Amino acid sequence: MRWNRRITPCTTHNKPATKIDMEALAQDVATYPDDYQYERAQRFGVSAQGIRHALKRLRVSRKKNTSASQS
Repeated sequence: MRWNRRITPCTTHNKPATKIDMEALAQDVATYPDDYQYERAQRFGVSAQGIRHALKRLRVSRKKNTSASQS
């Protein structure tokens, strides 16, 4: 069986993003830093899980704002 030939686990996926333009996502993060992932997913037409993986590829983490919103 294929799964028992390799002793070490495969930890990385060497596959490029196919649906999400990474430059456009980086620009979107810079423009809307406080948006939720499901809001970004609606703008890009992909799933929230896909946005999560793309943000992980860009090494973007969620940073909380210390000031309250003015709404």
